[in-house]
Amino acid sequence: MASPEFYNLNLEPVETGSLTFPKAKELVSLLQTGVLSYAKLVTCCAYGNKEAVILDIEPEVPQHPAIDINFLERIAIIFEISDTSHQEVLALRKNFPVVPHTNSVLEGTPISLCLYQAKYTDLKYKWTAGAFLQQLHFWLNRTVRGELHDAEQPLEQIFFHPLRVLSFLRPCFQTMMEVLLINLLSVSQERHREKPL
Repeated sequence: MASPEFYNLNLEPVETGSLTFPKAKELVSLLQTGVLSYAKLVTCCAYGNKEAVILDIEPEVPQHPAIDINFLERIAIIFEISDTSHQEVLALRKNFPVVPHTNSVLEGTPISLCLYQAKYTDLKYKWTAGAFLQQLHFWLNRTVRGELHDAEQPLEQIFFHPLRVLSFLRPCFQTMMEVLLINLLSVSQERHREKPL
């Protein structure tokens, strides 16, 4: 099997010791301990008012997965100095599947995972690196089984964002257009046959 292609975020790697955001430092420290067997630090980056921690994580992939989640996924966690919203969690594999519980992004950019339903203000002061990685692992484990989205749960904003809707539904639209064209051609041919000479 060919190695997966990853998005290049065009960021300059930095030494782990040069990170300054407390939550980014806590996440790196936890990854460096090796306590969590399913997550490994890849690199760290810093740019402007953001710091990024890039890691490899191993979901529990069943023999017959419902969704194309790999045995190892590369994820970028983006922290902002303001710490006013959830960390951005980017799946860096280029062919990562479009699934529910993701945030709206432009086509051709990494899929942004939505790990929490709760507002960040409700979680900010309880946030720990361990709980964050457990939530990421849980998200991947449930997604690969097709169990993350509860059937009784309402649709999220992803389905109302035009960029994501077009990307998500493009195959459906293409099929619908093909059916429409076939029907139009059929009707046109029928009318042509019915015309008197």
